[in-house]
Amino acid sequence: MIVYDITKVLSFDHAKQCLDQVQQFSSQTGSGMASMLVGNKLDKRQQRSVAPSDGINMAKNSNSTFIETSAKDSVNVQKAFRLLVEDVYDRILQARLRRDVTVGRGLENGAKSLLEKPEVCQKCDVTVVQKQPQKISVLRKVAQRCVEESKATCTKYCCF
Repeated sequence: MIVYDITKVLSFDHAKQCLDQVQQFSSQTGSGMASMLVGNKLDKRQQRSVAPSDGINMAKNSNSTFIETSAKDSVNVQKAFRLLVEDVYDRILQARLRRDVTVGRGLENGAKSLLEKPEVCQKCDVTVVQKQPQKISVLRKVAQRCVEESKATCTKYCCF
């Protein structure tokens, strides 16, 4: 996560140098590092010296994500961290799937469970990128039937 001050061009220039170094390291190691460019001090947008389009273009050119935040007003701060963590997690899943395909077991084991588009759980606001396997063990089937029968016979108490 590389943060610059939207009110200072020099800060933006330093962020460019940092992004270049991250990209250089990433290409040397072949790691495909996740990176994010963050324009901070959105609360001072009247004093802006760096246009949002400049940040967007820099992020695109360096294969990074981009967001503007205000740490002072807590605007987009959690979102920035969530996006970066999701990007890291997606890259881990992709690398794992690539490795499994190379070994010869990825298509049957991993690819079916990856979602085409991540889904956001409405209850807890967690992004789901992979579904759990659909296989249900015999023990699980027995436990489900037991619970269903218990619900049917238990009318006196609110057990379930």
